[in-house]
Amino acid sequence: MNSISYYLFFIFYLEDKNKIFRKEIYMKKSELVRIISNKTGITQKRVADVVDALFDTLTEVMVNGDRYSHEGFGSMSSRKAKARVARNPLTSEPINVPAHYTPKFTPSKILKEKIKNANKDK
Repeated sequence: MNSISYYLFFIFYLEDKNKIFRKEIYMKKSELVRIISNKTGITQKRVADVVDALFDTLTEVMVNGDRYSHEGFGSMSSRKAKARVARNPLTSEPINVPAHYTPKFTPSKILKEKIKNANKDK
């Protein structure tokens, strides 16, 4: 899993003359490692190892059907999606989608409030 690039996904809104534009920013793993290294004084190599171990562990937790919760951030788990019939958007023909597991993230109230308050001025 070390060769996979991790991305943190941020969306923020810019207001210009009563129009709201959506801008998406992706943070690569290398940028995350650099920021954490600068904040903590730990070498980027050691931080990269910790970030890899963190994501590997979170993946294992969710694959095993367990839940991870971090107060002030949120909780991560996997949930079972029911089987359903979908439609091919090009041909409109029905497609059977089998039941499967999918990752789920639920932000904490604290994180929701921080994001809400940070975007009030924008």
